[in-house]
Amino acid sequence: MRSFRRAVPEALLIIFVTPVLAGIALAQNVPSNPCEPFGYTGPVYKTGKDVTEPRIIRTVDPEYTEKARRAKIEGTTRLLLVVDAGGNPTKITICEGLGNGLDEKATEAVQQWKFEPGTLHGKPVSVEVAVEVDFHLHR
Repeated sequence: MRSFRRAVPEALLIIFVTPVLAGIALAQNVPSNPCEPFGYTGPVYKTGKDVTEPRIIRTVDPEYTEKARRAKIEGTTRLLLVVDAGGNPTKITICEGLGNGLDEKATEAVQQWKFEPGTLHGKPVSVEVAVEVDFHLHR
């Protein structure tokens, strides 16, 4: 009877601790920088070799926030995104921002952009790209 009592807690420990350790191991493979490559193994490609880069067809200029205008902030917001096979920007991530609401305005503008999609062997595919959105006050 005693051996059964010892075995049950050890078995429970193994059952509950193993998934936690596995989760920690998987989490260590997640890039700490949101702009490191996504690492997709599925339907999202990177440019190069047989994959062509998407081409911008239409852009929308971002709006300045009043706070950023008063602070006279200028610069560039860098975004990482996926252009899907239809030429639409998705999965937008801010890599380097300016703050004061400008990063959100850059994201809102890029969501309205239109691309000619990247291709793999002539067929449209989803491609990961980096874009820059400039903010400059007119003098």
